Amino acid sequence: DLCFDRLRNQGYPWNHKKVWRVYKDMKLNMPRRTKKRLPKFPKQPLIAPTERNHIWSLDFMHDALYRGKPFRKNAFIERFNRTYRHEVLNAYLFDDLEQAREITEAWIKSYNEERPHRALGKLPPKSFRQQAENSLLPVSD
Repeated sequence: DLCFDRLRNQGYPWNHKKVWRVYKDMKLNMPRRTKKRLPKFPKQPLIAPTERNHIWSLDFMHDALYRGKPFRKNAFIERFNRTYRHEVLNAYLFDDLEQAREITEAWIKSYNEERPHRALGKLPPKSFRQQAENSLLPVSD
């Protein structure tokens, strides 16, 4: 689905069936590993910021309380961390830190400038931001 959206944003005319066939032929349709089920907790809504740069967040995956009980909090960053781990950290064997930095920088550029995001109306973040900033410009008479 994201491959199809990305190709559409780049102007390719192929339909989703053709993209899926090529995707399967390249053996990219690997099943996702299932994770251990956690007990159900009462849902609490995330408070989304109303202004840009209004909320800062810590970037951590998990920690433990003093008594040893593990916990995980930052839902805004969890999805990004999973994607980064899957597409960069688990996909490459790095020779040194410089190589890891170069691959990460290229991936971040692609993630922000080319890759469509469902939450942003299937637009890359850079395009979404430009669109949002243009819609906030005052209209002259």
